[in-house]
Amino acid sequence: MQTIETKIIPATNTNPTRIRATHSGGVEAVTIGLDESDSDIESHKHAASLLLKKLKWEGDMVGGGTKVGMVWVFDEKGSPRINSWTKQRLELKEIARLGNPAAEGIAAAKRDAQCVTK
Repeated sequence: MQTIETKIIPATNTNPTRIRATHSGGVEAVTIGLDESDSDIESHKHAASLLLKKLKWEGDMVGGGTKVGMVWVFDEKGSPRINSWTKQRLELKEIARLGNPAAEGIAAAKRDAQCVTK
């Protein structure tokens, strides 16, 4: 899966603060000036959008924060996801591994109750 990373490049004596967007292949990049009127997220989104257009990629991307900026991935149907159901299944596996029947029953009841309400 292709990704785009955006990060802030601090100001120097000769250049203002900028945002650089690069894709996972690392060949193409876009650098824009940081617009002080925009939020940080909006600036990252703008840089990623310009690179998306430059690469002629199509589709919706979602972003998330990292230690150095943001990473953007395509929001595609069928992409692996972690959601509350995944977390509950992992909890049940851990309970079964530990062999706690009382806790297993409580977790199963919680899971069943949430399935009914969805």
